[in-house]
Amino acid sequence: MKRLAWLLLLPLASGALFGQTGYSITGTVPNGTVGVSYSASLQTNPQAYAAWSYTGSLPPGLNMTTGSSYVAAISGTPTTAGSYSFTVQASIGGPNAAPIVVTQAYTVVIAAAYVPPVYISPSSLPGDTYGSQYRQDLTASGGYGPGTYTFSLDPASPGPLPPGLGILTTGPSTGEISGTPTQAGPFPFTVRATSQTFNNPPVYGTQTYSITITGSALTIVTTSLPAGTAGIAYSQALAATGGTPPYTWQWTGGNLPGGVTLGSSGTISGTPSAAGSFTFQVRVLDSQQASATGSFTIRIAAAALVITTSSLPGGTVGTAYTATTLAATGGTPPYTWSASGLPTGLSISSAGVISGTPTAAGSFSVTVQATDSAQVTATKTYSVTVAAGLAIATATLPNGTVGTPYAATTLAASGGTPPYTWSASGLPSGLSMSSAGVLSGTPTAAGSFSVTAQVTDAAKATATKSFSITVVGVLTITTATLPNGTAGTAYTATTLAATGGTPPYTWSASGLPSGLSISSAGVISGMPTASGSFSVTLKVTDSAQATATQTFTITVTAALTITTATLPNGTVGTAYSQTLAAAGGTGTLTWSVSTGALPTGLTLSATGSLTGTPTAAGTFNFTLQVADAAGRNATASFTITVTAALTITTASPLPGATVGIAYNQALALAGGAAPFTWSIASGALPAGIALNPGSLNGIPSAPGTFTFTVGVTGGGQSASKSFTLAVGVPPGPSATITGLPATAAPATEPPLGITMPSAYPLAITGTITLTFAPDSGPDDPEVVFAFSNSRTSVFQVAANTTQVDFATSTVIGPPLVQTGTVSGVITLTLKLTAAGIDITPSPAPFSTMRIAKSAPVIKSATVTRTSGGFNLVVVGYATSREMVSATVGYTAAAGVTLAASQATISLAQVFTTWYADPTSAPSGSQFSLTIPFTFSSSTAPLASVSVQLTNAQGSSNSMSAAY
Repeated sequence: MKRLAWLLLLPLASGALFGQTGYSITGTVPNGTVGVSYSASLQTNPQAYAAWSYTGSLPPGLNMTTGSSYVAAISGTPTTAGSYSFTVQASIGGPNAAPIVVTQAYTVVIAAAYVPPVYISPSSLPGDTYGSQYRQDLTASGGYGPGTYTFSLDPASPGPLPPGLGILTTGPSTGEISGTPTQAGPFPFTVRATSQTFNNPPVYGTQTYSITITGSALTIVTTSLPAGTAGIAYSQALAATGGTPPYTWQWTGGNLPGGVTLGSSGTISGTPSAAGSFTFQVRVLDSQQASATGSFTIRIAAAALVITTSSLPGGTVGTAYTATTLAATGGTPPYTWSASGLPTGLSISSAGVISGTPTAAGSFSVTVQATDSAQVTATKTYSVTVAAGLAIATATLPNGTVGTPYAATTLAASGGTPPYTWSASGLPSGLSMSSAGVLSGTPTAAGSFSVTAQVTDAAKATATKSFSITVVGVLTITTATLPNGTAGTAYTATTLAATGGTPPYTWSASGLPSGLSISSAGVISGMPTASGSFSVTLKVTDSAQATATQTFTITVTAALTITTATLPNGTVGTAYSQTLAAAGGTGTLTWSVSTGALPTGLTLSATGSLTGTPTAAGTFNFTLQVADAAGRNATASFTITVTAALTITTASPLPGATVGIAYNQALALAGGAAPFTWSIASGALPAGIALNPGSLNGIPSAPGTFTFTVGVTGGGQSASKSFTLAVGVPPGPSATITGLPATAAPATEPPLGITMPSAYPLAITGTITLTFAPDSGPDDPEVVFAFSNSRTSVFQVAANTTQVDFATSTVIGPPLVQTGTVSGVITLTLKLTAAGIDITPSPAPFSTMRIAKSAPVIKSATVTRTSGGFNLVVVGYATSREMVSATVGYTAAAGVTLAASQATISLAQVFTTWYADPTSAPSGSQFSLTIPFTFSSSTAPLASVSVQLTNAQGSSNSMSAAY
């Protein structure tokens, strides 16, 4: 028997090709406007099933969706003006036919939304005189019509207001610039008026002004202070000019000399109690509360300069002299030392240290002199005796390296009576000294070792000498941390350290904050220019080119600034509380009032809390200062207006409420007199919320936005205010998809479940969306929810329960996931809504299930006889969408002998072609394979045929078919 041919046929549900022509896309795509809802509809002509897509750019905010089998919709709200071109494509055709593709190009122009201008008057402002009260009214109009306008300094202003002046909003459309100027000069600035109306976005307009303030600014003219002497009376007056006298002086920080004070008249006086250099800061205030600051240093000298060292030790020839540091008191440190008559071999440093090794015996008269920084001198004479004797002449011992033989060294001695005998203590492990004074061996541990060598002469006289031997190990960076920095502030210069290796070292670094650099000597310095956390890698290279690296973190904080822009106004008799905020800086922040005065009854804590109860109406201008732990500070000017009229001061809209959660919102008022009577003047409160005296309380039962007017009367006055209260829904529960295996078999239908962790106060509608990502080739349309034959499934959860109900008109019970026949990942994603509001947690709950690549599966094998042989038809699937070969076995009929019992047929190319054909897509990986055979004789020689398929994952089941 000879196999003549084989052929891969179309899938089981094959059909005729879709052959209709002449299709087009019809429908108009109009232009649009930013912020205005947009809608356009396209359809195939004549109507036919189509898969829709587009290339190019839709206007931002618009999306294209398929409305039905022959309609596509473009909708949304444009967000950006411009001209946008795109091409729409409709792919028309049945599941078993080659598609007909038609396209249509479109251009859509999106116009910018109209923003009505806001105007500010007047067009210019008069100047003023330094220290005089200033006030000019402002008026705003335009925008979206009647509403409220808020006046402020424009962020793009060319400069600030004159110091001492501020901007206030005094009415629905009025404001003012007022205060007392504290600095002379021209001041250009820009005012912004922001319009806020109901149901419209905020819009604003600007007006640029320039105010010239004449007169001289308050200035401290004293530039330096004379020095003083401890125990002697000191007096010096400070002087200022400009501003409006009289002046008041204050000490604001630093250290005055002990016993010295600063009077309010500006005189520094008293008797200094101790010597030193004292730096302090002062502030002068004029009668208009304008201020100027200065920093001064007073040096206080000590009493008479006296050398206090009583005697100097003797020495021995050839033996290092006991280093002696001379001491003095009085005068003006630091001191500089010198000496005459020192024994030969000794010297004195400018810091007063006498050291060296005497080279000649004798008695020496030594005179030392101390000179202080004021060039005052003191002298003292000593007698130093240098004795001759046995001494170790070797100056130093070489250092070593772990594991490297030590450079053998023979120690030398002088004096005494040779021969000498040597010994040593404190040697590094691995080293030893012979009696002849030879030091040798191989160091076994790194470290710095203090070695004491002793020599004994023939007369049993001894001499000892201490040496330092450093045994280095592996080159290592020993710096533990790097200091943090502040943007715009000089970085604390840091010298890096390393041990081991062979000095000297050369340093480099990567990842340093911008503005910092490292020298080859390992000094990091500079000024950071940007804040952030920086990972810095340091590298040290020794003279033998050995290297070591270590990574550090440097945090650069932002410069200290006050971020609170404005402070709310207050009402007489109404508690006031506001916490000031600042950014940047280091450590604990400390707040204070720099200039001006707080409203009567208010106080500012060091932590930045402005609290109290105003006791008098008026407009209060003041400047606040914040200082960090590093001594940096920042200031900002504020204005608070305290009013006394009966006013409902609670802002609208009110803080939002949430369905099912208790709501309690106090309503505040200013002015008037108790008792107060509250009422709802118009509108309606949310269901479940009630107005109690001075507060809104209750548990909302339904979401929505509610507008109502609250009225209050008290002390013969009345006031009303309209409020908006939005009632939202609580966050959705973190539902979990359960029941699905991580890996599922193909062509199965595992059920899923939904677990709700807690009850929700509203009824929930859930949607489960199924998506499939095949490992190769197109989508498998068989991957759906069973019964509904779609990729979405819904469920319900009644209010205040956790019971999930999947029942619909077509499905009873939990949905089954039909896995299809293609390997890949099935993803199920939940969406939850309540009262039409999306309450899906973020990220949305999801579960994945993988259909693994596997060996082929044969579902059936049949033999159909032909006139000259037979056709073997194999039906099955291959999840990986690839095939290698088929092995066909033959069982001979009785009495027949076959030339071969099986044949192997290569299938790689035909299956590659089949799965690349779009007509295979509707069948997933399923196939019907027909292999035709012919006989070499007219006799039918077979009893049965078997077949087994093989791909990269393995071999299928073997299936037989009777002939």
